[in-house]
Amino acid sequence: MAWMLWDGKPTIPERSRFLGYTTCLCVILFAASLTFAADPPSESTEEKISDTTTQRKKNVIKTPAAPKHRKKRVVKKRFVKKPSVSTQRKKSDVEVVPPLTNRQEPAVMVSSEPTDHKKINGRSLNGRSTNGRVSTGRSHRASPVIQSQEGEESLSGTKSAQSVIDLDDSPPLNLVVTPWLAFGAKLSASLERFEDRDLRHRKQDDVTGLKSHIDIAASAGPYRDVSLFWETRLQNRSLFPEGPDKTKNEHETKIRKAYLLFKDFPSPFTYLQVGRQRFKDGREWLYDKNLDAIALFVNGVFMDMELSVSTNLIDPKGPDDEIINYILYATDNSSLKDKIAFYGIVRHDGARGQLDPLFLGASWRGRSLKRQKFWFDAASVFGHDGPKKLMGYGVDMGWTSRLNLPGRPSLTLGYALGSGDKNRRDDLDRNFRQTGLHDNTGKFSGRTKFQYYGQVFNPELSNMIVWTGAWGILPQKETAIDLVYHYYTQVYRANKFRDVQINEKPSGKERELGHEVDLIAGTGITPNVEVTLRTGLFMPGRAFLRKSNAFLAELVVQVQF
Repeated sequence: MAWMLWDGKPTIPERSRFLGYTTCLCVILFAASLTFAADPPSESTEEKISDTTTQRKKNVIKTPAAPKHRKKRVVKKRFVKKPSVSTQRKKSDVEVVPPLTNRQEPAVMVSSEPTDHKKINGRSLNGRSTNGRVSTGRSHRASPVIQSQEGEESLSGTKSAQSVIDLDDSPPLNLVVTPWLAFGAKLSASLERFEDRDLRHRKQDDVTGLKSHIDIAASAGPYRDVSLFWETRLQNRSLFPEGPDKTKNEHETKIRKAYLLFKDFPSPFTYLQVGRQRFKDGREWLYDKNLDAIALFVNGVFMDMELSVSTNLIDPKGPDDEIINYILYATDNSSLKDKIAFYGIVRHDGARGQLDPLFLGASWRGRSLKRQKFWFDAASVFGHDGPKKLMGYGVDMGWTSRLNLPGRPSLTLGYALGSGDKNRRDDLDRNFRQTGLHDNTGKFSGRTKFQYYGQVFNPELSNMIVWTGAWGILPQKETAIDLVYHYYTQVYRANKFRDVQINEKPSGKERELGHEVDLIAGTGITPNVEVTLRTGLFMPGRAFLRKSNAFLAELVVQVQF
């Protein structure tokens, strides 16, 4: 790197001198980091300093001032009303601890002993002490959701009272049986209507779906450094097509999470999580999946790292579930408002041996500007898919600005590009592809998560450009409304998609795929009841021969116990 910074053709002494300066600078920075990371002085040292200061004050000869005749001031005592016992009992026994690693959801840690959370793994936290109650350590992904009344960080950098509506989150553990045992449950019911999915006016393609599920979660931690989390989902789904197909009813019981979390294992500053856990990044651009894994989290001085090996062992349903995933995710922790991460993901198909992609990328989440939020994701894919070599790239960037106006409106602009393959006859595939574990679900400025590439079209970012514009308002404390517009084009003309939600292929003669308008609204009726409405209308462009608009509407009611 020293040669890259040098301008010109330096001689050997100049090179040696430059390397010497660079080495000295690195040593100075390293020593400074150790100085800032050093522990505060011991009590004995502080006492010596205090005694020395006191002795110096005693040696100073003070001249008594002339007495002043003043009227004696009467100081009235102020009586502060102490909170009653009943008021103290209203406070929740469940407390949320700020992030320890780069995951988004908290990993439950239950302790039967008093725990001081001022320092966990050597990192300074919020100074709360749970006194043996259920506590949580936040991480980049996985685990149960224990919602904080403080809500998430707003665009202004302060805590807002709004909570995020995510149907895939685990239920909060509101029922605390003992200091080391807690339970929770959540009921969700959704009604969905999908029309003209094949872009033609046919009743046979219209379908109505009714889905309901209940999630039951439990957390136990009789030991201070070990905790267990379990979540099971009971699901029922009914489809009512208007065509010749018969009504379908599906019942399923599945284990969503079941893992052990070991604190300070195998050494301080590390966590080990073994079992079925949720892999999830902030915008779910990389992954949102429940996988059986062994994951190690390392909280470093400058960066937090996650290393994991995962697959699906409990309920594989096809060859894709047998793929083994190797993930390395590193996050810079030097700033609280801007997060920069680097990652590498390898997916190895050991059964078929034909798929071996490697994803290398970086992400940036920024909140350093007041009432502004921006993101940037960039990734490249290499490896093999059958006889073809992979070499593609993808970019996703956007910016959200909160305006200081009534209703707290916000404006969002986004751009996403997945590279395409101009020559499909050679042995090199230049199409970008996402990991296959992705979900492309997030939010802009509201509180409801939705498909940010379109509720109806919902494409995988491959050989495609997506322009996005959104306008959102927050009319009430727990209500948010977003109006989103998308414009889709292909990078190169092609007659197929990698993955979309409609049942129609393009002609391959034009690049314009079409437009989509979505309306997303979410509100909290009570602290435990939330209602979400997500609608979308896709208008096909010149790349399609059929021109019927596709429509989707979904109403979801969620109740937490």
